[in-house]
Amino acid sequence: MTLVTIFLVSLLTQTAVSSTSILDISRAQWDALNASVSGRLRTATPFALPCFSKYNNVSVAVNEAACSAIQANYTSPNFRLESFSANMNVEYETCMSTNSGCLLDTVDPRNPLATQGTSCNQGEISPYYIDIRMAADIQAAFQFARQTGVPLSIKNSGHDYMGRSRRRNSLGIWTHNLQSMTYHSQFTPALCRTSYRAITVGAGITFEQVYEFADDNDSMFIGGYAQTIGASGGVVDTAFWRLLFGLGVDRVLEIKIVTPDGQLLTANACQNTDLFWALRGGGGGTFGVVVESTHLVEQAIPLQVINMTFIPTDTNLQEFF
Repeated sequence: MTLVTIFLVSLLTQTAVSSTSILDISRAQWDALNASVSGRLRTATPFALPCFSKYNNVSVAVNEAACSAIQANYTSPNFRLESFSANMNVEYETCMSTNSGCLLDTVDPRNPLATQGTSCNQGEISPYYIDIRMAADIQAAFQFARQTGVPLSIKNSGHDYMGRSRRRNSLGIWTHNLQSMTYHSQFTPALCRTSYRAITVGAGITFEQVYEFADDNDSMFIGGYAQTIGASGGVVDTAFWRLLFGLGVDRVLEIKIVTPDGQLLTANACQNTDLFWALRGGGGGTFGVVVESTHLVEQAIPLQVINMTFIPTDTNLQEFF
């Protein structure tokens, strides 16, 4: 591990260790942060709050229209993708050590027993978050954390199955709306010499979006199965085409990232190489916030598909398998 890597880890660790209660931050400090991110500092309440008549043990009005929409789409990944407060695994919206949260019945979201006489609590949902639209927003978040000691949490699509995109009483960084996509017939990573057929995606772009974009450009993007996962995130170790095209980590050509010291860096095989290695799986999500990534793509190839539809029974399903 080089000095640069140690420095980056140290910055993030220092932010966590010297953390300050988010309740201790003054209104003036929040207003200053909001101004620095062009008014994109938001307050967050639990995803299912509209269905509850109590919030933090205080009576509130049930929002029938919003509640009906949430109940109808409670387990829909596409619906959850558009909310900062929603995770793909609902338990990570709660503080499991204290059983504090705000959940519906996942088997039957319309089950009234889940909400009657129960208070909706904040759980692990950050009370404030920044709707990130540019690298400068991330830089402002890091500066605020350094100045105040408030810890940060980073969320994109909410697919982290270890719950690491949540931290109670943190300032949330929501990268879902980094939605740029660019196709390159010839992409040369900065300070490098070799060119590649590639696609650059913002950190909030999902696999479904980039698959369609690649198809429109007669290309094939090698990625994961779940369509709502962020293409720039932790799932670059793809499986479906692995035997033919190799690991997803080896298809990443360049990453732009804001590190905890506020620098916007470009990492590739020709500069910031240790950081480039770490971001592709060498060290987890501890090195900063990714703004965009560029990936090697292939010429589109035809796929032969058989689509079979039948009504399953105990007999024919066993025969099918």
